[in-house]
Amino acid sequence: VEGRVLGRDEQPVADAAITLWRMRRPTDAPLHTDEEGSFSFACLLENRGGFTVRHDTYQTHYENIGSEAPSEPIVIRMKPANGVGGRVVNENGDAVPWARVSARTEGDRRRNESTHADEFGRFRFHSLREGTWEIYPWASGYERIEMLKVVVPFEGELILRMERVHVPDPASIRGRAVLP
Repeated sequence: VEGRVLGRDEQPVADAAITLWRMRRPTDAPLHTDEEGSFSFACLLENRGGFTVRHDTYQTHYENIGSEAPSEPIVIRMKPANGVGGRVVNENGDAVPWARVSARTEGDRRRNESTHADEFGRFRFHSLREGTWEIYPWASGYERIEMLKVVVPFEGELILRMERVHVPDPASIRGRAVLP
């Protein structure tokens, strides 16, 4: 099976990961596209086989081959990953400018992405992979109220709410400290 993976403006997508399903390969080595976006593999088909193409900046693509390998090279045109965006606001609905917004996958705590809100509290992730993500804001002087779970691909706008940290005036705190 031979093919080519193309992205935006018909440009080749290098280093896309390809995994097979219902097909057996002579080696278990991972398969990736080269600089030209090309790939090839030899396999034994079992009934209806296929493969999956994954890349961080594109939606996952599933290609069904069937019971026989195609005679012509396969051309796969990847779709851009769905962007997730929204606003960070305080308890009054006013923007929280320059807040950091983080996203982590539900299953793998090591896979994190982050971005920053602009001066109007707007933010956007451009390359979140498909799956379930926990999204939360952080800003100095604020604490987050909630952490949102989002399933990508996602359509719509998120509203991340924060509230100001309530710190009493240090001059008004009175009391007695007892040391052991």
